[in-house]
Amino acid sequence: MACGCGRLGGRSRPRSRGFTLIEMLVALTLVALLSAGLFGGLRLGVRVWETGGERVAAANDIEAARTFLRHRVSEAQPLRRRNREGNPVSVFEGEAERLRFAAPWPPHLGMGGAFVFELWSDAESGALMLDWKLHRADGAVDVSDGRNRPRRLFPDKGHVNLRYYGQRADEPQARWHDSWTDEASLPRLIELQFAEDAAAFPPLRIAVAAEAGRF
Repeated sequence: MACGCGRLGGRSRPRSRGFTLIEMLVALTLVALLSAGLFGGLRLGVRVWETGGERVAAANDIEAARTFLRHRVSEAQPLRRRNREGNPVSVFEGEAERLRFAAPWPPHLGMGGAFVFELWSDAESGALMLDWKLHRADGAVDVSDGRNRPRRLFPDKGHVNLRYYGQRADEPQARWHDSWTDEASLPRLIELQFAEDAAAFPPLRIAVAAEAGRF
């Protein structure tokens, strides 16, 4: 009886098949492409997040500046100071590109008393600048409160125009003025308008609470 051991012993066994060099290169290329796509998407997401955060911060800064100006201008007081000749003159001076007025400092900022605030358009950048000094009858006094002065407001809004609504002593009725030099009273409204961003940034009109007061 013939033995089949020879055939069994001679049967070829299947060899373990590994990755070829080409397959590994293709796999590495696909992994690299996927990694690049994921990294690019991550960078885009971070950039969008940062841009959104910057816009939110800028919007908050603008709203804070608007609120500060609205409160300070609305509380403008008909105060006087002495000029070089010793005569009393109004602290309030309104021009097309500059405004000076006296108002109380915000109580929550830790300073009391009346201050002289001054707003003007910076000739180079067009930003609205704000400065403040302590009011005294013989003139404004510099204060050292740890805050940077002058302060830039609305740095990207461009040139600002100021207008004043009220009735001067020599006028029959109230109207808008490009300047306000009436020594008898304050204007009823003060308007700030940014010329380069008029569509996106509406005029800021502030009612002066003390406009009926007399010096």
